[in-house]
Amino acid sequence: MKKIILFTFVLLFNVLTRAQTFNGTGGIIPDLVVTPSPTYFACTVSGLPSSIDTTFGIERVCLNITHTYDQDLEIKLMSPDNFVVMLSNRNGGSNDNFTATCFRGMGTDGMISLGTAPFTGEYDPDGDLRAYMNGRNPNGIWHLVVTDMSSIDTGRVNSFQIIFSSNVTPHSRMPCSTTDPSYCLCPDGSQVCDLLPDMTASAEAILTGSYESGDTVYVNNATPNIGWGPLEIHGISLCYCDTNPVSCTTTACPVTGLPPKQLVMQTVYHKDHGTVSQWMRSAGSMTYHPSHGHTHLDNWASYSLRRPVYGLSPIDWPVVGQGYKQSYCLVNLGQCSTTGNNYCVDSAGTPLGRQNIPNYGMGAVTGCGIDQGIFVGNYDVYSAGLTGQWIILDSLCNGDYYIVSITDPGNVILESNENNNWAASPFTLLHQLNLPFPSVNFSFSGMANTVNFVNSSIDYDSLHWDFGDGGTDTASNPSHTYSTTGTYIVVLNAFNHCGLQQQVDTIDLTLIGIYEGGFQDVTNYKVYPNPASSQVKIDFSMAKAAPVSLNLYDSFGNLIKVIADKILNMGNYHFVIDAAQLNLSHGVYTVKLTSASTNLVSRIVFIE
Repeated sequence: MKKIILFTFVLLFNVLTRAQTFNGTGGIIPDLVVTPSPTYFACTVSGLPSSIDTTFGIERVCLNITHTYDQDLEIKLMSPDNFVVMLSNRNGGSNDNFTATCFRGMGTDGMISLGTAPFTGEYDPDGDLRAYMNGRNPNGIWHLVVTDMSSIDTGRVNSFQIIFSSNVTPHSRMPCSTTDPSYCLCPDGSQVCDLLPDMTASAEAILTGSYESGDTVYVNNATPNIGWGPLEIHGISLCYCDTNPVSCTTTACPVTGLPPKQLVMQTVYHKDHGTVSQWMRSAGSMTYHPSHGHTHLDNWASYSLRRPVYGLSPIDWPVVGQGYKQSYCLVNLGQCSTTGNNYCVDSAGTPLGRQNIPNYGMGAVTGCGIDQGIFVGNYDVYSAGLTGQWIILDSLCNGDYYIVSITDPGNVILESNENNNWAASPFTLLHQLNLPFPSVNFSFSGMANTVNFVNSSIDYDSLHWDFGDGGTDTASNPSHTYSTTGTYIVVLNAFNHCGLQQQVDTIDLTLIGIYEGGFQDVTNYKVYPNPASSQVKIDFSMAKAAPVSLNLYDSFGNLIKVIADKILNMGNYHFVIDAAQLNLSHGVYTVKLTSASTNLVSRIVFIE
């Protein structure tokens, strides 16, 4: 009897110490069609003790996956009792494959979220495999759950294994999370703060994905979260048709025939040293769209086609075409990366990714149901090919415009920065009315405090001058008298059937005053022709002998030519600026004439 007991103990000891590997099935990973749909790859585990814990349990999970865009993939492990741990949450950017990739807490190659595809080696998963070791029964069917979160790129699971042994995985090095704030940082460096999102708009997404077809501009849009906490919203089962409360099961409001709107609350996470709590606030409304089964946050993004106006912010530029679609799901469809598509940037345009977004990956909900959100360091994308992502054009002229996108235009979401929610990207229309905008240009010259402006614009119907001191004029070639020394921004606005075009220039005005009881040394100053194709002539008279400096500068203020620098006697003077002789290209130049009583600045233009 003692030998039998000893033999049984030896067998059990061997089972508990020897690593046992169970192989799962592989197969195709279906590409995203409309909404993300997980694929389950089975692995049958049998013959193990009925309970796994810290003395015997999962040692590691290894896999080989072929895929042409790793960031599309969300990879999870699900136990027979349906407990799920995230292995890789859309890591790897645009790079390919998971090749001999193993997951284990305190992995020798660090966190998978900081690794580089194809992730050959041993990595901490995005979740914690140690969570399985709590007495659950490991026998049964485990599943590798793989979801392709974006379209176009495809792949397959080639193989995966779950290894059990007494060398049980330690806890993973976890990033900042909604349940463990140990690694979460506060903006001010303290240990107590609200972890707020910071929702922006992506100029790069607009620039690289928008296009013109017929009388329509199709807009690619994206809304990154570069903040300190996740954007998280929840429908609260209070629904309204206009102002009348209705059941949220109502399919259509009686007057409009549209679905009712459901009130939304935003969850804000509050860090207090090692603990995290939540508080809720009102955040607008959401609407269920039965045509495709999505629930959209109302008025989430507004985009439009605009023409720039000097002195105004892009969000105040006049709108010439308005976007149609404004309500969206809030879904993680991409991760910020400094080596990716530059959708995530700070106010200086610096690309942001894992390395420079504190609390990267923090988040709990995302999707198209009543619980939605965008994790820290993630972004949602609204592709130009989606229904409604368009601006219908109405009798616009070909030319240069901007697409301006504003995220959360009503400011219903509480954020860490409410002033960076917009982006403006240049966009040129090529297939609309082939009519010219005004071609705007002017030059100027002055005597003492009076400046003479010469308009050389073409294709305009009317003009409006702004002299930078509050004075305006609508004449073609006005003169304007300034009262004080200063720097003035002069704007010439020219209008025609296509719209507004502007020319902006700067005048540095020094008032010399009256020389020797009212005697002015330089008179009859004239610069002509201007614009010119080859030569510009400068004429003036000296009423008295005086030192004169006459210089030519480029548009950046660099000295090109000293035309004169000596005492000129009383009399008439004539100088020529020859473009060919000085090897000048077409463009804007500056002539400055300085004497004892005079400081004259003239802009001259050479044209082809």
